[in-house]
Amino acid sequence: MSIECVPSNLSSDVRCTVCGQGFLVYGDRGASRERVAVRETVQTALRQQHAGSDHPTDGFHIDWKTDNVR
Repeated sequence: MSIECVPSNLSSDVRCTVCGQGFLVYGDRGASRERVAVRETVQTALRQQHAGSDHPTDGFHIDWKTDNVR
């Protein structure tokens, strides 16, 4: 499954812990455990983006598999 993360200044599903930028997360919304795992995966990706330069201005996609659920 592909998760799309789109920058948003009005509302957000996830906020970057480094810069505070908000993102809307689009994809198949499954069970509660899956939503938590997707959020953790997105947070990790957001932190890693700051190691390079910054978040892509048009958003980004994450390939996510349901076996990522703990």
